[in-house]
Amino acid sequence: MKRGYVKGQISIFIIVGILIGVIGIFGYGLKVQHDDAISNEFFSQEELKPQIENIQSNVFMCLYEPSKEGLRVIGVQGGYYNKPDKIFDLGNEFIPYYYYEGNFLMPSSEKIADELESLVEDKVDVCLNELKFEGFELEHSLPNAKVSIDSGEVIFKIDSLVGISREGKRIVVDTKDYSVSHASALKDILEVANYIVDSHRIDSKMYCISCLDKLAEEKDVYVQNIPFADNSVLVIIGENRTSDSPYLFSFLNKYTGEEISDDNVLTGEYAEGFPGSLEVV
Repeated sequence: MKRGYVKGQISIFIIVGILIGVIGIFGYGLKVQHDDAISNEFFSQEELKPQIENIQSNVFMCLYEPSKEGLRVIGVQGGYYNKPDKIFDLGNEFIPYYYYEGNFLMPSSEKIADELESLVEDKVDVCLNELKFEGFELEHSLPNAKVSIDSGEVIFKIDSLVGISREGKRIVVDTKDYSVSHASALKDILEVANYIVDSHRIDSKMYCISCLDKLAEEKDVYVQNIPFADNSVLVIIGENRTSDSPYLFSFLNKYTGEEISDDNVLTGEYAEGFPGSLEVV
């Protein structure tokens, strides 16, 4: 699967007619507040309604797309947005170490949720800053995101106030009740990753391949271990049941050199059936 970089902006928005339809489906979370009765009457004019709906739709896309992209980045970078201490640097991206010569570094689910929140907040802020509409002035508060990694899904709640002004009148789009859920096996993937890393507490030289095979089958994910540079093994856990494209989650385990053997490399169905490969661009 080709790996892209973190997008700095949402470059293309859907045409107005489709966007209005999107608001019809998802707009329950975007509340419009009018500063006063005059503003209410002004923005209720028939000729302004399509433009306001278009702005609202673009605000929605600035909340939706970063959450989707955030999941991809968190997968590629092993649960991180900000670089931890031990990483293999790829330039624009990185892969973290979960096991490093006897040290256990895997982040908790809570830490990964925090990283997702930080990523989404930054990307939503960038996207909202880039929204420009002729005849309107936009301003917004700093976004605040809350992320829940649940079974079968990841839920994002994103809170921001977006002010829309024209001719001295102003309305505010309030996203505090907005949430989006993406189908995701991230919770299952983290359980498999935790099993792999924790196995090293018992014996750093090997782990139970049949046990991992059984767990991977139970969680319906694929696991592949790839010999990497400097006595390291790249672990990729993937699944292709929640979206059209495989979802990949990667991390590294670094050994002293004495632990690595053929027994450490997963073989069989889940290696051969792994959907996609890690490609650095």
